[in-house]
Amino acid sequence: MSTTTYKTSYTDPETGLQVIRDCTPEEVAQIEKDKAATANDAILAQITSLEYSITSRRMRESVLTTTGKDWLTAIDTQIFNLRKTLVK
Repeated sequence: MSTTTYKTSYTDPETGLQVIRDCTPEEVAQIEKDKAATANDAILAQITSLEYSITSRRMRESVLTTTGKDWLTAIDTQIFNLRKTLVK
């Protein structure tokens, strides 16, 4: 009985070094899951930062001025586009 292995490349989280080795399909799936989680963490941090920039004052300005509305629309568009890039 033979086990299928795959060559895979990933960055070791402890050392930061690039690693290339043989992996089972299960190991490859776990590596890909870890990569997705890391990518999502960075995207979610960007979304959180943008959301925190929407203060009460900015909300008032978005109601009272065109410039404020344009700013809020731009922030919402950035958040929408970042959410589309999240890895599922």
